[in-house]
Amino acid sequence: MRRKQKSKYKSIITKRITRSLHKLGVTVLMVALFVPILTIRGTSAGFFDEEKSEENSVTAGILDGVATQTSFGYTTGSEPMEPGDAITQEVDFTNQGDLPFQYKVKYLKTDDGDLCEALTLTAKKNSTVVYDKLSLEDFDMGSIISPVPPVMVNSLILDPAESDDWTFVLELPADSSQTLEDETCEFNFKFTAWQTDFIDNSLGFWDEELADPSADGIEIKTGEWEGEGDVVINEIMWMGNSGNDNDEWIELRNMTNEDIDISNWNIVHGGSGVGGHIEIPSGYSIKASGYFLITKKKYDETAINLDGDLDKDEGYTHVSNMSLLQTGEDLILQNENNITIDTAWKNSTWPAGCNDKNGVCEGLYQSMEREDIPGDGTLSASWHTCISGNCNDGTYWDSADGNNYGTPGAANLSPVVMNEFVANSLGDDSAKKPGGEWIELFNISERKVDVSGWYFKNSQGEKIIISEDNARDTEIAGGKRLVVYLEEDFLDNDKDTLSFYNGMGMLEDIYKYEKASEFPEGKSFARFPDGVGIWIDPEATPGEENKLDKKEMRSFRFLAYEECFDGEKVDKKKKESVCNPVFLEFLGMIKNANDKTIDDDILLDILEMKKEKEEKKLAEMLKEIEKLIVGQIVLSDTNGPVGVSDLGGEIFLTESEDNDVGNSGEGEGKTEESEVTIGEKEGAKTNNPVIKEEDNNSTDLNNEW
Repeated sequence: MRRKQKSKYKSIITKRITRSLHKLGVTVLMVALFVPILTIRGTSAGFFDEEKSEENSVTAGILDGVATQTSFGYTTGSEPMEPGDAITQEVDFTNQGDLPFQYKVKYLKTDDGDLCEALTLTAKKNSTVVYDKLSLEDFDMGSIISPVPPVMVNSLILDPAESDDWTFVLELPADSSQTLEDETCEFNFKFTAWQTDFIDNSLGFWDEELADPSADGIEIKTGEWEGEGDVVINEIMWMGNSGNDNDEWIELRNMTNEDIDISNWNIVHGGSGVGGHIEIPSGYSIKASGYFLITKKKYDETAINLDGDLDKDEGYTHVSNMSLLQTGEDLILQNENNITIDTAWKNSTWPAGCNDKNGVCEGLYQSMEREDIPGDGTLSASWHTCISGNCNDGTYWDSADGNNYGTPGAANLSPVVMNEFVANSLGDDSAKKPGGEWIELFNISERKVDVSGWYFKNSQGEKIIISEDNARDTEIAGGKRLVVYLEEDFLDNDKDTLSFYNGMGMLEDIYKYEKASEFPEGKSFARFPDGVGIWIDPEATPGEENKLDKKEMRSFRFLAYEECFDGEKVDKKKKESVCNPVFLEFLGMIKNANDKTIDDDILLDILEMKKEKEEKKLAEMLKEIEKLIVGQIVLSDTNGPVGVSDLGGEIFLTESEDNDVGNSGEGEGKTEESEVTIGEKEGAKTNNPVIKEEDNNSTDLNNEW
């Protein structure tokens, strides 16, 4: 029995434990289920559904403009570009995308040359002019003229597959300055396209294209072109000849070493009829350093010695409308672009040439010839009358030794010229040879010339006749010299006009000088180079080649550089005689008469001279200042200050008004206001002597400069 009771007790305990464990398990389960839920924050829940659409897509369009250069070349002229030339470029701009677009086209500079600034542009869109001969650099087509909605100038809008044909014509104006020679212009035309619904290319799709895709774009160059003085009117037979007053002719001379095309050039006032000009037809040219003859008569009608008609690079014959007034003309040579190349005289009496009608030529008809160094054609000094016997032979005329004088189609001849003379000789001007005054002649021709009976005249009308008494011989071989000793006081020591006449009494040469008395005795006037150059005043070299010593050469180079050059280039506008290309070549500053830049070694020497001159000036000024300061200190009281001031770049040493002079002795006094000035200052008082700086290195030059 007791065992059964014990089992019952255990059963109850077991049930209670089992029930408690069951409750605990349920509790743990509940906690396990709810704790994670309580840890989730902001969680929402609800019903949803998801569906997918089939075969939907989004596609971006293509904006693509393409510029294609279809042609490029000269419309007029040829490379290199010259004034009046034009270049044409054709460009096709196409919309090759699938979006319509608006676009603009503008000039794009790619270098720093000055030539681009001078070019003008005519632009055509689909054969319609939209920009007419305006500045290339200002070209910008397609700007917005109203922001909403955007409207393009000239409707620069292209739909897909459409295109615009652009034609660009670039011109160098006919009146362009010669400063544009040897220049380059590099540029391009830029096309910019963008979407039609935007005001510019800052939003949306856009594209940029160049008319020429090369790295530098379009390149245009200029060379050297005909300018003033390249061709001159060299000789004029304005009076006709002894047999026919209408047998007139004009000769041109090429002053360069290159052939020059003179097609469609004009001689204004040289003809009759409308415009009064002579026009040279197309296809004509002048040989390098050659001559070109224009005649009124046919080759077989003129008195000129012509076997047949002239080639087109030698002349233009039978110009029936030629008409030259006996009273003078204003002949203007112009190229095909109406640019003036040369002017011969002015509308007044001819400065040279002669015919029997004026009563002084004794039945002769003599042409008017330009000097070998042409100079300004409007000045009488640039012309002379053809008076040499060499101008009157069968070389030039059908009838040798007749009454016609001239050198048509050939170089002007003055076979013997004055080459050097001394007006103010060392010692007695009338001393016997080899002392006293003398004149040297030079034969510039290749033939021997006898000058016996030829003579000189001064401004007083006095004559010296050449003979074996005053010259070793009267014949001068080609390229040789002859010294004539005057043995009397013939030339004025200060100023005079020396004239030289041939045996027929015709003027061969003339020179006017001034201020000879300011030169040392024995100084000469001489041509440099011999026979053809300008007159200067070197040391005398009678009977010898005219030369300059090293010091004189450097002085003249320095002067010529100051007067004739702009940096390294010859300034063509300078008309001073020292700037004559023949003289510059003689000085070695240029290699030949057509060279435009100074020799590098000469330039370095000149720059060194400039430096030396400035240093010398500064040293002399400092030395004078030092002397003045010492002198002022000696003169002044030890308590009296010496004022030194720099006024406007000039140095003034001023003695103070309070300086006492003579402190010892009975009386004391003050000096009057005293000022010593270096240089010049307008209105400055100068009780003490003015000290002026003198440049002892300057070379005396005659008044012609």
